[in-house]
Amino acid sequence: MYNVDNIFDQLSYSNTRIYIYNLANLSSGFSDVKITTDVDYQGNYEETYWSKVLCLVKLLSLEFALIQWYDYFENISENSKFGCPYLKLENHYDLIPISSISNVVHIIPDFNVDNGYFINKYIF
Repeated sequence: MYNVDNIFDQLSYSNTRIYIYNLANLSSGFSDVKITTDVDYQGNYEETYWSKVLCLVKLLSLEFALIQWYDYFENISENSKFGCPYLKLENHYDLIPISSISNVVHIIPDFNVDNGYFINKYIF
């Protein structure tokens, strides 16, 4: 994990450029991604999260994505509707290494519900 304070201290003593990309073309055309983390290395257990990529940042040789997280709706049994995970967009943002992104996903708004989204797991 990178220590942000150390990175900014190093930048203040050098002539370093920070690149912030507000537009990038993903091969699928979607800006929503799946992030898979290893929770238990020995048991090979993985946890899956979804997020929306807001912008890309390159700092020195490090590449990051500014993301906004999706989370499950609490009041939906088994967190799914019609066999698809059912999510809401949170007001939670993080800067993560691009290498943390495991796949691009297709997330579709539920036009009948404010802040309701389906993951189209049938497209990939």
